[in-house]
Amino acid sequence: MTEQIPKTIFIIVPKSRKNLKFNGTSIEFIKSKYFFGYKKVISNEGEIFIVDNEKLLIDCFLRYKELGNFDEIIKVFQQAEISKDKLIIYLKKMNSQAITKRVGCLLDQEKNIDISKSFNIDNNYIKLNPFSKRYTNTITKWRIKK
Repeated sequence: MTEQIPKTIFIIVPKSRKNLKFNGTSIEFIKSKYFFGYKKVISNEGEIFIVDNEKLLIDCFLRYKELGNFDEIIKVFQQAEISKDKLIIYLKKMNSQAITKRVGCLLDQEKNIDISKSFNIDNNYIKLNPFSKRYTNTITKWRIKK
């Protein structure tokens, strides 16, 4: 969901693996205990796993440093077609207030989708943009500094 040509491809795996280079591209394997939200797709080269759009939105904040910048995260939210119900299930599996707040806030802003009634949001405020050191206002509904 980006126009950028990646210099590194990140692959989420349930067990540690060595990183490698292939045709000048770095491939980094990232071990994650949150290995769900992937579907098996048959290609000409064999079976591969592709992330669901709903899990991709979560992974944007779970592994935000690999995305490079906040503008890329915004683009993913703008372009992704999602199932609200599946996203709520995935966020509950994650059990992370920070990720739920960020995903919920961006869904409100970028897609006009409100999932706030499905979660008990704590009173702690966090930054929407994890790359930013400053904020100018707050969004009380999500306890977000923006």
